[in-house]
Amino acid sequence: MKGYFTTKRITLIGLLGAIAGLLMYFPKFPIPFMPPFMEFDFSSVIEILGAFILGPLGGALVVIVKIIIKLITQGTSTMFIGELSNVIISLSFVIPAAIIYHKHRTKDGAIKALIQATLFATFIATVSNLVLIFPLYAFYMGFSTEALIGMVQSVNPLVTNKFLLYLSGVVPFNLIKYGVCSAVTFIIYKRTKKIIDQLFHDSNNQAYKS
Repeated sequence: MKGYFTTKRITLIGLLGAIAGLLMYFPKFPIPFMPPFMEFDFSSVIEILGAFILGPLGGALVVIVKIIIKLITQGTSTMFIGELSNVIISLSFVIPAAIIYHKHRTKDGAIKALIQATLFATFIATVSNLVLIFPLYAFYMGFSTEALIGMVQSVNPLVTNKFLLYLSGVVPFNLIKYGVCSAVTFIIYKRTKKIIDQLFHDSNNQAYKS
């Protein structure tokens, strides 16, 4: 671990975390027919780029830096519950993707990593919302399950119970979010990595290789 934290690697983690944090400033937008309290942003693209370049630990640290920057600059409006959810789901996306990709550094390996990570993150999002996040919202912020269902019904009248809330809300939202971020990452990864190699004067990736 001591050898992992080189100056270049720490700098890159901080840089990517700052960019991801800044992306959370940009206007977020809801996805049609999805729960209105779930908003889409592209910070996950930066996180997964970091994970592909720096490995699982580096990707995880980019997530943490992003959340710290968000809390420092914007604070929290959800008693830290939203930030906790963001960390849990983001880590469940970047860590599996990095592990798989770093075992298979090919185009097919990247596709496999992104697809499996998207599915895993969606599963973790569903479970964590069911057993932790929604109950915390209910307890600390006075949101009942019925209130959440009512909010979703405003954009999707088919949602009439908790099961449909997850089936037609949480699951498709995360599949769309991480699916889109995966597609963007796949398109820009090679070019982005080349730019980072040039910036850090390290075409062999030795300074920050996991």
